[in-house]
Amino acid sequence: MLRRDHASVAHMVKAAGGTVWAPHQASLDADAVKRAQQLGLQVIPWTVNEPADMRRLIDWGVDGIISDYPRPPARGDARARTGPAGRRSPLSPMAVGRAAKSAP
Repeated sequence: MLRRDHASVAHMVKAAGGTVWAPHQASLDADAVKRAQQLGLQVIPWTVNEPADMRRLIDWGVDGIISDYPRPPARGDARARTGPAGRRSPLSPMAVGRAAKSAP
């Protein structure tokens, strides 16, 4: 399987039978997140350690975040503390993403 045979890395992941794409956060933009999710992939970028980067990725709708520091993007940011369907959930490196974006 060669990258040149696919429209994007996300397409390559999907063609290989993958369900999760975990790119480095610096290689990602909002459009790439949306396109990968339209393919049915979960997008979980790594290694996101800066609060501003966490907030930006949450705003883009990523499905999770891989971080060296399991902490919220910012104190008082309810989006990072809200799980599926708006339920409160314990904060972990993965407690962010599309579900968090739906929080009020």
